[in-house]
Amino acid sequence: MPTISVGNISLGGTGKTPTSEYILRFYSRKGLQLGYLSRGYGRKSKGYYLVSNAEGDSNRFGDEALQVAHKFPEVKVAVCEDRRTGIERLVKEEGVELIVLDDAFQHRKVSRDLDIVLIDANRLPTNDYILPTGRLRESLDSLKRSQLIIVNKVKSRHNIPAIEEALSSYNEQIAFSKPVLGEMVPSASSPNLEVPPLKNLPVLLFSGIGNNAYFQYQVEGAEAQVLQTLYFRDHHPYSEADLQKIVKEAQNLSQKSPNLGPIWILTTEKDYFRLRGMSKILTAYTYFGYLPIRLHWIKGQSMVHSHLENLIK
Repeated sequence: MPTISVGNISLGGTGKTPTSEYILRFYSRKGLQLGYLSRGYGRKSKGYYLVSNAEGDSNRFGDEALQVAHKFPEVKVAVCEDRRTGIERLVKEEGVELIVLDDAFQHRKVSRDLDIVLIDANRLPTNDYILPTGRLRESLDSLKRSQLIIVNKVKSRHNIPAIEEALSSYNEQIAFSKPVLGEMVPSASSPNLEVPPLKNLPVLLFSGIGNNAYFQYQVEGAEAQVLQTLYFRDHHPYSEADLQKIVKEAQNLSQKSPNLGPIWILTTEKDYFRLRGMSKILTAYTYFGYLPIRLHWIKGQSMVHSHLENLIK
């Protein structure tokens, strides 16, 4: 059975979830019963759970799995810290024919047919060191184990030749992409609210992802008026006090600048699903929404498709 790992060799956000979602979209058109398996990083539960059919929040499933299950109801999404057990149950109980593993590049107990490694174009591993000095989980030579490298968050095509030169001695199968913001999605409490364009929109941003600064870069690139940012660490478990502070800061901004109109509180899709169902503090604020992300290919899309096609021939 085809098994794909979408992983990395460094800490922080490289774009694994949008890449996994792209792969799931690709295979969804092929008529296969797909599975997505995550450890459920940050969850407070243990063991195997089928996210697709269960009630729960990120405390039970983790934010990535919850997000994927919401966007792909036809995919069998599960969490399990023991990948072998998770795969066996997805195959035997759900009839899964192809599995995408989240963050499994360092996992040695399960063989993969395709190992994809994500790299942040703005944090190249060639300029980094192994933990604890730097952010690398393992050495650069480990890139030779992968069949495909995807360099994500590329800001300019002009940067590609230098990146290719830096990585070519480790792997020549390199594709380049960037995450693109989709249209804002209002919170569940305000589904009928008219969605304004980001351009010139006064916003307060908050996020707890691997690269908060890049999220701000994207929103500012869409010409939103970023009035304030509140950053948290990756997979931050938001408390009621955190959410009260976020709403209070937005209300203070409104009072200071009433001429700006409503101040929108915006966050990432991953943060939204981490909060979903956990607190009414934020969802009670009328102008609250999240920004979904999709992958846009700059170079190497046909190479990526060729790797994916080869697994099901």
